[in-house]
Amino acid sequence: MNVLESDTVSEEQVASAVDAILENDLTETQAESLAQSEKVLASIDGDQAAEIFAAIDLDNLTEAEGAEIVDAVQNADSDVRGAFEDELNIFEGQFDNYVPLHSKINVADRRTVVAVSVVSTTALASMGVRGAMPMGGGGVPASGGAVAELAEAFELEGHWIRRIKKYKYKDGVRKVDKKNFSKKLILSIMQNSFTLVGFVVVYLTLSGSVRTIAGIATLIAFFSTLYIDARRKLRV
Repeated sequence: MNVLESDTVSEEQVASAVDAILENDLTETQAESLAQSEKVLASIDGDQAAEIFAAIDLDNLTEAEGAEIVDAVQNADSDVRGAFEDELNIFEGQFDNYVPLHSKINVADRRTVVAVSVVSTTALASMGVRGAMPMGGGGVPASGGAVAELAEAFELEGHWIRRIKKYKYKDGVRKVDKKNFSKKLILSIMQNSFTLVGFVVVYLTLSGSVRTIAGIATLIAFFSTLYIDARRKLRV
């Protein structure tokens, strides 16, 4: 690494040296050393970077080692940074100071934003969007006209779904209308899709135990809300 980072070695020579290293089995230690070198990352292309990052095992990478990689990769070109984000889970905890491509905040702040978004989505879905919206007297929204309109739309949709009859009468005997029952169930799931969106965001953005806990929480909220709505609607 001292030779590769020397001022007398050109970027083309560094790239050639990295190619020679990659022709053999790249060890995890070698990969970490290459990834922590700003000059190496400035000299190689996206394909070379992908091979280097793919050889790093996050389970064995400390926060200090991850911080060194962030220092080296943060100012690299977009191809190298793209390979870094594709090959390594930047939300695992070792790269919290890294600012991803097309983002203005680092990973730690982004994790907080995602968590707040998921909690807000789950809360709205669990409470019922219409019940969570502040309304003024006479049906005039206290604040946020667009929010109040969304709440009213959900209220109207809920009334329409509840008007679907679960039962039908044949020869004076009440029987379950399977078609309407299925329609009511599907529409209830669609009405509570906010929570499913939250689950997808959690799954794609977070990782490890944080993703598991948040994912379970959103699914519990979804099925609980669906159960409560189904109970209320089936009584109609």
